[in-house]
Amino acid sequence: MVLIIVNIYKIYLLYIEADLIYFALSYLIDAIVMAIGFILVYKKENLDITKWSFDKNIAKELLKDSWPLLLSGIVVNIYMKIDQVMIKSFLTASDVGYYAVATRLVEAWYFIPTILSSTFAPAIIKAHKRSLKLFNQRLIRLYSLYLWVSIIVTIFMILSAKFLILLLFGEQYLASIIVLQIYALSVIATFVGMATSQYLIAKNLTKLSFYRTLTGMLANVLLNLILIPRFGIIGAAIATVVSYNLALFITFFFKDFKIQNKNLLKSINILSMWRQ
Repeated sequence: MVLIIVNIYKIYLLYIEADLIYFALSYLIDAIVMAIGFILVYKKENLDITKWSFDKNIAKELLKDSWPLLLSGIVVNIYMKIDQVMIKSFLTASDVGYYAVATRLVEAWYFIPTILSSTFAPAIIKAHKRSLKLFNQRLIRLYSLYLWVSIIVTIFMILSAKFLILLLFGEQYLASIIVLQIYALSVIATFVGMATSQYLIAKNLTKLSFYRTLTGMLANVLLNLILIPRFGIIGAAIATVVSYNLALFITFFFKDFKIQNKNLLKSINILSMWRQ
């Protein structure tokens, strides 16, 4: 609920063209409220933060397993903003503004997979410990949920792009409409990619997660270099969509992930969300 409210607030800030400081404050508020929520849940489980202790061996193991995810997070941040940096290099500040408006409206929906991940991750981990059959069943349901929600969001954004741009930003941002419609096509790859991350984390395949993110970023930079000079901000949107889908598609060819290809195919059936 907090993530929903904060994202609505960010859209409102875009609408009123608020100063950058207010966007920074929204992230701070988000972090504070989430931290308070975690503490309350921790206490509800009758656990005590004051009894925490540091274990050197556990710390080493966690660092060993998590460094690819840490690098992936850095790469993702570069990945999601590099197109705007390159647009500014090749085009104008106005083009960056048109592009940023479109990307913000799409990225505002990313709170959905974030919420779903935090909700379903414990069930996926427990299923992995119990049995392979249950693990795969829950993954299929998870993939199907992410897939169909992303399809709905994509269709909605494409069909309502003109209405949203005119409502929130006015006619001076008409150039953002086509960018928004193209950029919306990246939603499916983003959602499904976050869903498959649950499998990678459960199986401790964090390096694979890093490799696919790095591949997507490199492809994005290369495609931007080719497409922005030719097609402007539309080329940047195309580059993003292609690179996001490439990052997801390349995962299917890794040996440790091939078993999940069947699960992804099964998830296309919308009824998979309710099957036990």
